[in-house]
Amino acid sequence: MVKYYSLNKILKNKSQYNVIIGERSNGKTYACLKHALDKFFKNGEEFVYLRRWTDDVKTKRMQTLFTPFKDYLEKRNGKVIFKKGAFYFVDLDTEEETVMAYALSISEVEHMKSSSYENVTTVVFDEFLTRRVYLVNEFVSFMNVLSTIIRKRENVTIFMLGNTVNRYCPYFSEMGLKNVEHMKQGTIDVYKYSSGMTVSVEYCSNLNKGKRGSSYFAFDNPDLKMITDGKWELGIYPHVSWKLYSENIVYSFVIVFNNKNYQGDIYNDDNGVYIFIHEKTTDIKDDTLVFSLESKPNMMYNVSVFTGGNKVLNLIKNLFLNNKVFYQNNSVGDTINNYLKGVKYG
Repeated sequence: MVKYYSLNKILKNKSQYNVIIGERSNGKTYACLKHALDKFFKNGEEFVYLRRWTDDVKTKRMQTLFTPFKDYLEKRNGKVIFKKGAFYFVDLDTEEETVMAYALSISEVEHMKSSSYENVTTVVFDEFLTRRVYLVNEFVSFMNVLSTIIRKRENVTIFMLGNTVNRYCPYFSEMGLKNVEHMKQGTIDVYKYSSGMTVSVEYCSNLNKGKRGSSYFAFDNPDLKMITDGKWELGIYPHVSWKLYSENIVYSFVIVFNNKNYQGDIYNDDNGVYIFIHEKTTDIKDDTLVFSLESKPNMMYNVSVFTGGNKVLNLIKNLFLNNKVFYQNNSVGDTINNYLKGVKYG
C-alpha cells in the first residue's frame, strides 16, 4: 500500500514557519492543501497558494489544483472554481460562491499592495526549491508578500514545500537554517529566534522504499535519487581520472559561494591546461584572487569568472567557456554550478 506524507509530526511544534522537503509526489502539497481546506470549512479561514512565477498560477494550471479533492468537496455538496486569481467554493444547490483562497506569485509582489487578505491564516509556498534560478533578492520579495498578507496579525502559519532538487537555496542562509544539508531523512529540526518565532524544518522519510514503479528510474544517475527516495539531487560533473601533482599548478584562485570557500587550481600538465576545483580548508590570503557574488572594494575580488581583463582573468574565463573545468566531487560541481547561475542571472 502506498504511503503519503502527513503533517501530524511537524504541526506539533506549532511553528510559524514549516519547511518541508522530500521526494517528489510524496503528498506534501496534498497534505497542506487538505489542512487549509479543513480550516476553511471549520472556521471560514482563507488561505494563499504561493508560487515563484506568475506562469505557475495562471488559470489553466490552477483549475486542476483541487482535482484530487473531488470526493472531499462532493461530501460538502460543492466544487471549486478559479477566476481572477482566487479560488471559490461553489454550493451545488444554491450556486453561491464563497472566496476560499488566492493564488499569488512572488514575481508580481508589487501588484498585491492594494489587496486585503485579512481572513487568510495559511500560506502554502509550493516548490520553493529549484534547480533553475531564483528571483533577484527573492527572500526580500517573499517577506514583502507575507507582510502584505499578515499585516499586524499573529495567526498566520506558513508552509514552504520543496522537492530535494538543490542543496543550495537562498532561503536556508537568509533564515539561518544551517543544518539542512546535514539532516537525515525522517527528522525535524526546530530553530528558535530571539523574537520567540520558531521555524520547523522536516526532511521527509522515504515512505515507499522499493515502491512499485521505482525500477524504471534505477539508472546510476544521482539526479534520479530525488524521484525514487527523496535524496538530494546532484548533477554529474567532470572528475579527473589521473593523479594531480602540485608542481603542475600555475595559478590558484578562490570562489566564495553560500558561505563556503572553493579553490580553483589551474594545472598545466600532460592533459593540457585545465582548472580543478575543490573545497578550500585553509584561510584566504590577502593576495588571493577571489570570485564572489558579493561585491567588495578589494581589488582582488571579482564577481564573475567570465569578466576577463588581464592574462590570468582571460585564462580563467576561457577555461570555463571551453569546459576545461574538473571537480573534486559532484557536490562541489553542483555548488559551482549554482554560483555560475548567480553570475548569469544575478
